[in-house]
Amino acid sequence: MPSLALATAADVAYWTGRPVGTIWRWASEGRIKVYGKGRNARYDLMEIDPAERDKETQEVVTPTPPPPLPEVPPPDVTVVSAKHKKPPTELLKFILDDQLETS
Repeated sequence: MPSLALATAADVAYWTGRPVGTIWRWASEGRIKVYGKGRNARYDLMEIDPAERDKETQEVVTPTPPPPLPEVPPPDVTVVSAKHKKPPTELLKFILDDQLETS
């Protein structure tokens, strides 16, 4: 089992050379995994590359690049009207035909 090195958002921000808000955004986008919720949220340092830092001053030379977005398969969904249970094109034909008959 791979080891975990869980850290707070502030610790991960230092590790990556990025703002805390970026760490929260990466987590909400699914780029990094979150363990826990709210103030108890932790992030695994082992899955995030560290920032490149100056050897003497420890200043960030190059921040960690953003992790890739997770691949999400396109949804296989047909939009159907709840009232008429027909796909939009058929629903539009139905409405137009109905309006023509009542005119």
